[in-house]
Amino acid sequence: MMPKPILALCDSDKEYIQQLAQYLRRQSDLWEVRTYFGVSELRKDAEEVAFAAVSETVYGEGELTFPPGKTVILSESGLLRWEDMIYVDKYQPADVVCREFMRFYVERIAKGSVASVSRLINTKFIGFYSPIHRLGQTTLAIGVGRYLAQRHSTLYLNLESCAGMGELLPDYQSQDLADLIYYLHADPGKLSLRMKTMVHNMGGLSYFLPVKAGQALLELTADDWMQLFSQIEMLGEYEYVVLDMGDAVNGLIEVLRLCTRIFTPVSRDTRGREKRNQYELVLEKSGCRDILRKTIWLDIPRMHLPSTLKEMPGKEMVPYIQEILEELGSEEWKR
Repeated sequence: MMPKPILALCDSDKEYIQQLAQYLRRQSDLWEVRTYFGVSELRKDAEEVAFAAVSETVYGEGELTFPPGKTVILSESGLLRWEDMIYVDKYQPADVVCREFMRFYVERIAKGSVASVSRLINTKFIGFYSPIHRLGQTTLAIGVGRYLAQRHSTLYLNLESCAGMGELLPDYQSQDLADLIYYLHADPGKLSLRMKTMVHNMGGLSYFLPVKAGQALLELTADDWMQLFSQIEMLGEYEYVVLDMGDAVNGLIEVLRLCTRIFTPVSRDTRGREKRNQYELVLEKSGCRDILRKTIWLDIPRMHLPSTLKEMPGKEMVPYIQEILEELGSEEWKR
């Protein structure tokens, strides 16, 4: 087995650097993480180290001759004191610091293909799709994802052309699913690492940002989605992937077929019943009875939905989440 690249953490603040090292070891098998509390210790191992994250205070002492291209500065003052250096805010949440380290490693250090470490998890894709809109499908999908994430590693993907989640997600301007698909084609050998640099978290639920430009979603093909889902399976990190789908998904039938279960919110009014009947008829005539057999219809009345992420899923959605968890055979609800 090839030795892991060494990530050196160097800071005179021993408590901070030890806690960061513990977090990185739990989150990734990619590196061997070593801690150093002074430049003299790090200098001894300099030739072995793939890259180093050094606090601004330690680096400012001027005694470190580590190559700038292999150094990340853990910024404390917020100032860019040295040119041509990469800065990471030392006091950000640990998951953000980890993501920044991943991005630096992928873009500056890693050469060629990078193998992912599979944990042999049997990933289940859970679909949410309805031809009837404004019934709280996204709220429901996020709610189910968050409940599943309490006991299982779970990823949420929104595949709508206009997700309208800018107010819900504070990091909405970051790279999104369209960027991930681009990396899938441009640099497939490093895709597993790219995923790690782009994944976000809300209450234990992992997610990639939805496509911000609707036109970009229309340009993605069924083959793009299948390749992406295959890569997610190969990553071996998620027991459940919750797919929140809209009508603009090219290859919608193929994606629905991938799902273990498909949960379809419907309404009780006349128009809602007509749309459901038409949807069933289209699937029947298209030879998609297998999709109908996996479909669970959720009779959801129109209701007041939460306006913020912290309020999701809201009390009104609880009975439907319970129904879905029971259908999945999940015990999370009862524990």
